[in-house]
Amino acid sequence: MLVAMSPLLTSEELAGVYAKLERANENIRNLNIEITAFLKEGPAGGLSKDKNKALDEWVEFHAGRGVPPRFGVLAGEGAHHLRSSLDHIAWLLSSDSYRQSDERAISFPVLTAPPTTEDEISKYDRKVQGIASADALKIIERVRPYNTRNPLEDPLAIVHDLDRVDKHHAIVLVVGTFDLNIPFPKNLFAAMAPLDLSRYMQDETYAKQFDLKIELKLSRQVAFSRIGQGENKTVIPTLTHLENAVRDVIGLFGS
Repeated sequence: MLVAMSPLLTSEELAGVYAKLERANENIRNLNIEITAFLKEGPAGGLSKDKNKALDEWVEFHAGRGVPPRFGVLAGEGAHHLRSSLDHIAWLLSSDSYRQSDERAISFPVLTAPPTTEDEISKYDRKVQGIASADALKIIERVRPYNTRNPLEDPLAIVHDLDRVDKHHAIVLVVGTFDLNIPFPKNLFAAMAPLDLSRYMQDETYAKQFDLKIELKLSRQVAFSRIGQGENKTVIPTLTHLENAVRDVIGLFGS
């Protein structure tokens, strides 16, 4: 867990930043509501010996569906607020004089590789040139994606890339692969169990556990077509993970 070296910004200074985070969270919640309603449409799912026909109808229905463009818009808005909240940190840490002279240069640097060329180094310096606090610069250095084992999978890198993509074209979402929920009957494992479970259960309870039938439940999920280095990552858990990661970074600068 990341820990700040010293308080750098007050809660009052960070109020606008956290308002951005709350707006991102609101986008994610609204998107979750709409995705849930979208996935509930159509034939009921499930699998048992009596529901083969219903399953076939359900799979066929969802396999041919397109994801409403609005879902990508909401996902992009959430990513933008997350990225913007980081840029607000860089703005708050910059001096008044630098805000006036180089307003458009100020940005929270998110790099997946160290700057090496003269142009890359100059571009990085312009983003943080107005920040005088050595502690702040150390934190910014520490959270750079290229300091992680897999920079392209770092949450800050993904947020940055989602925001960049959303500025130019729609974020591509798909109805993702099936999620499987398989309750297995206990008696499948009875022969392999190291303990006799009947010792710890009443006879009626034990019998009930071993009378369970196999049931396979399938669910469809809306997913990012591609994000980071992965494909078909479910939208809501992914966005929630990104929000939490950005929130943790912002917390490093607070009191």
